[in-house]
Amino acid sequence: MKAVQLPKRADPLDVVMAAVLAAWLSFQVLQFWVYWDSRLFVNIHVTLAAAMTATAFIQSKRGLPRWLVGVPALAIALYTALYFSPYGAAAGAELTSSSVPSMVVGGLLLVVVVVMVWRAFGPTLALLAPAFTLYMFLGKLVPAPLTVPSYGVERIFSRLTLGAIHGELTYEVANYLWLLIFWGILIQVSGAGRFIRLIAQLLSRRLATGPALAAVATSALVGSFTGTGSANVMVTGSVTIPLMQRAGYRPVQAAAIESAASTAAAITPPVMGIVPFIMAATLGVPYTTILGMVLLIAVIWYVSVIIYILAASARLDLRQADAADESPLISLSEAIRSAALMIVPVGTLVLLIFRNWPLVDAVTWATVTLAVLAIALRVERSPGFWWEGIKRAAVTASAFSLAIVVVQYVTEILFFSTLIIRVGAVVDVLGTGSLIVAGLVVLVFGVLISGPLPPLAVYFVMVIAFQPVFYELGLPPSITVFTAFYIGVLGAITLPKAPSTMVAAGIARAPLLETAIETMKVASAAFFIPFLILLAPELLISAPGVDPSSPGRIALVFATAIATLSALSFGLVGWLRGPIRMWVRVVLGSVALFMIVALQQDSDALLWACLATAVVLIAASGGLLPPYRRRASP
Repeated sequence: MKAVQLPKRADPLDVVMAAVLAAWLSFQVLQFWVYWDSRLFVNIHVTLAAAMTATAFIQSKRGLPRWLVGVPALAIALYTALYFSPYGAAAGAELTSSSVPSMVVGGLLLVVVVVMVWRAFGPTLALLAPAFTLYMFLGKLVPAPLTVPSYGVERIFSRLTLGAIHGELTYEVANYLWLLIFWGILIQVSGAGRFIRLIAQLLSRRLATGPALAAVATSALVGSFTGTGSANVMVTGSVTIPLMQRAGYRPVQAAAIESAASTAAAITPPVMGIVPFIMAATLGVPYTTILGMVLLIAVIWYVSVIIYILAASARLDLRQADAADESPLISLSEAIRSAALMIVPVGTLVLLIFRNWPLVDAVTWATVTLAVLAIALRVERSPGFWWEGIKRAAVTASAFSLAIVVVQYVTEILFFSTLIIRVGAVVDVLGTGSLIVAGLVVLVFGVLISGPLPPLAVYFVMVIAFQPVFYELGLPPSITVFTAFYIGVLGAITLPKAPSTMVAAGIARAPLLETAIETMKVASAAFFIPFLILLAPELLISAPGVDPSSPGRIALVFATAIATLSALSFGLVGWLRGPIRMWVRVVLGSVALFMIVALQQDSDALLWACLATAVVLIAASGGLLPPYRRRASP
């Protein structure tokens, strides 16, 4: 007699997580009809995020960490959610008071936030909170110019508990960005990844560079809705890096190409992470204006990566290699369904953004569109697979929300201690009134802090510190915020953190340091782009406050940038149709410096000369390789 198989019991923690997620989504939907006090809105959001990540922590751990860390963290998060609810002890006017109970509850919540951020992102970001807290209390003992004014203990605690949570950053995350991240991850879960793999397979079978150009194409495609370099690497790199290694690329090269291409996701429209939305709010312009500003810059980045691939594939002689991925392709019907799961929701978001819908409305309808299509098309049918994907999306978005709380906390201390004002004064002195020197100081400072800090923290620190400097040099605020945003992006490939490079190196099983150095070669143009932004702001086509330039001038600057930065990439690789001598490589690299001087002099004649020099040098060194595959002769 056949045994009856009993249904598997649900994990109680899954039930808790489902309840928290249901409350959260209801909370998001209710904001369309119910007016929430902004402080109450943020408090509920942060406590639910803490509860979600604490539950995930308990599920992932066993033994003492589960009971000593996870359970108390979950209990504190749930109690804080009740305490700050409309019917809790802190309801009404009590919510904003500096009473001792409120400060204690807020302080406990911040401890949970720091612990969960450590778990999700490592110690670097998490340790910033206690480090800056100590600085607030002990900064009065530090020598000038880093001395902190003497504040009372009660005033510091009041400002840094509830006050640090109620900032603009956490409100923007609570309002729409959590849902945006949740939506982006659900697109990957829905089955759209099959369409991405299909594109990678088709491109790798037709191009001489093998799957390397497929890595660029799929990274740009996925980057259009992830907006994060490391997330992009996880989605596309698991497909393209093994393909590149089988085609003949060294593990370090495969990881570097994927890391550089995926990092450009943060400047690939329409979704470019959290910072561009804050930029639009800061400048008081529609989000479509930010899309126009970033367009040519993204093209320059991607072209530089493609140039490196052309040179590297020639050096490896991949034209004679069988670079194709010979695994079977998915069926036509499955390809159409998986393509629809990516194109339709992303297209819905873009359409509504261009129609100037509020972002929260646009993201909500894009999420509804994705849910309807996922049910109708059923590319992924397993309920267990969907639940695991939904959990991953919710926990990832929640961890990001808590990371923003830490960034908001550190930003509050930078203002409260007046440290950021003194940093800006030092940069002003070092800048010496020159755009090139100021740009170099800003780039070095930004790269140094973008290693340990996330892009959002880099953005706020740099905007606050450098706004007066750039204003004195005659640059409008739009250039300051865009420069700060862009340099924050470079942190994804800048040591010691380099999250995009770290993930890519892990997939390729390549040494991190060697991969990071190679990534800087692949994305060499990326480190010249800040000078383009400062010296040729006309490249940011729709930047507010920038005097409009003629299409001819924009085309000349753009073409010169492409040619000179291509020469730089060829010089770094040292190969075109054959090896390039060292003195020629030095000359190729120096053309980029010639372009910077020409832009500083604001001379079209020098730009034409620079463009001609770059083209002649590239042609004399061997020219460009055709991208289509050539079969080896028998």
